[in-house]
Amino acid sequence: MGMINDGLSYWQAEAGGISLLEMTPGELLDRRASEIPTQEALVYSCYPEFGGALDIRWTYQEYRERVDAVARGLMALGLKKGEHIAVWAINLPEWPLLELAASKAGLVLVTINPVLRAQEVEYILRQGDVAALFFMARVRDHDCLATIRSMITPGTQHGAVNSETLPQLRYVSLLGAPPQGLLEQEGWRPALFREMVAAGEQVGLDQLHERQASVSPTDPAQILYTSGTTGFPKGAIQTQRAILNNGRIFALSWGIHQGEHVCTAMPFFHVGGCVLGIMASLGVGATLHPLIAFDPVKTM
Repeated sequence: MGMINDGLSYWQAEAGGISLLEMTPGELLDRRASEIPTQEALVYSCYPEFGGALDIRWTYQEYRERVDAVARGLMALGLKKGEHIAVWAINLPEWPLLELAASKAGLVLVTINPVLRAQEVEYILRQGDVAALFFMARVRDHDCLATIRSMITPGTQHGAVNSETLPQLRYVSLLGAPPQGLLEQEGWRPALFREMVAAGEQVGLDQLHERQASVSPTDPAQILYTSGTTGFPKGAIQTQRAILNNGRIFALSWGIHQGEHVCTAMPFFHVGGCVLGIMASLGVGATLHPLIAFDPVKTM
């Protein structure tokens, strides 16, 4: 289970006899797609209110293909290994795609609570050295698009930005459905997720494979922020091997195995969602059923 030594300010965890995987999440996704290609990896259902947009059943083979397409899109933006991207959104299907694509492209994923407001988001974007932001136009009653517009100076192309207060930020992209009328407006707007993915077609699979081969299990994978209860939130850096093995050990400790189904309502910005949900199901080859928000009827 672990041990606590007198005089030490940390807890040393033990794996309970479970062997650790010395690989990245991207590498394990490739293995799953090879070994169990037709098994379902990610399922969104029971959301008729989205008009079919959240009627998704991706096999591990389809999951990998979509992740690869997103990773190539990230590379097409000019993002270099080690740069930071952020996701400010609820549990949309693009979330796990970006998490695993970042692993393959050697990028560091910064997670942002979707209910944070302007000052809090700006702090994380600045302190987290975020180069590219993926966000929803609106979460509940909060106009996230207006918030981002207030922080940036539009560039010459859709999605391209500059900012005096956020010197690293140079690209913003919308997740989910764009606001009504946005695409008909003249002038600058955030890029759309599908536009980034389409641009990735100019990046060859061989280029992605070369980039992925340069990523080590000990490289940084994510920065997850503390709640900031007693001060400003602090970014905790997690390595590729850490998030993968953390999720895998959690799943095995709870008796979850290949082919079984995992339903999670935990938000993906939190370790309970992006690690103990996304990485746990990948770690054992299970099928993940995420919820946008907890709903007892949809859960059952």
